[in-house]
Amino acid sequence: HARINHIDRLILLYKADVAATKGTRSGFEIALDYLDQAAKLNPDEIETELIQKKKTAINELLNMIKETTK
Repeated sequence: HARINHIDRLILLYKADVAATKGTRSGFEIALDYLDQAAKLNPDEIETELIQKKKTAINELLNMIKETTK
């Protein structure tokens, strides 16, 4: 199960990167959803830190988009 979870995490991280590269509000929201799914698959300490850093960066970009559309 650990190997399957690892593969699933890698796929979800890739999907999050692809969604985030769209640079749209919906793309960032989808990326965050993928990252949340990856975080639920028992990542190790390094992967947890990577997921958190990606979520922080995407949230900052999403906030910038929200501020410019006000």
